[in-house]
Amino acid sequence: MFTHQRKPQRVTTHPPGSKAASQRLVQSPPVNLIMRTWRQRQWGHYLGVLMSLFGVGCGGSTQDARVLEWVHAQSVATESTQGISLPGDLAGASADAQVHVARLADGRTCILLKKSIGWKSNFEGVLLCDAPLLPAEVVTAPPAPRAYVSLPGHAVFEELYVRTQRDNRTFDVYFDLN
Repeated sequence: MFTHQRKPQRVTTHPPGSKAASQRLVQSPPVNLIMRTWRQRQWGHYLGVLMSLFGVGCGGSTQDARVLEWVHAQSVATESTQGISLPGDLAGASADAQVHVARLADGRTCILLKKSIGWKSNFEGVLLCDAPLLPAEVVTAPPAPRAYVSLPGHAVFEELYVRTQRDNRTFDVYFDLN
């Protein structure tokens, strides 16, 4: 990653012209650290999309995949749904530091990470499963304006509208109460 460093600047600590005027060198911080971090995340996203197109790994970010691995180590009963607080190193994967887990009857595990939460508990997030969703679980029939994921009997997973499908296991989703 290329970074641009500005030249050190001279900073006067006393009014100019005074006998006690002293100058010191101040090193500028890297230009726009926030933008650089954003670019790194964007490249990570694009890499994830490319990997999913070629069937390598899952379409979620590395941190999302780590959350899924962590969830596998938790004791979530089959045919149940649970909200679990994420540990400190994974808490940033979700806006509320929670992961919603659905353990399906056939053994598949799906997680929902809410990336942003808005008014009336509307949210944008990522749905990531350890195996492909079944065609019947991605509903495209009217009257729904868009495709949505429905995992019946799993509360928060019953109506997740699909913004984009990264691969057959990873979806950018949203919930809008209107």
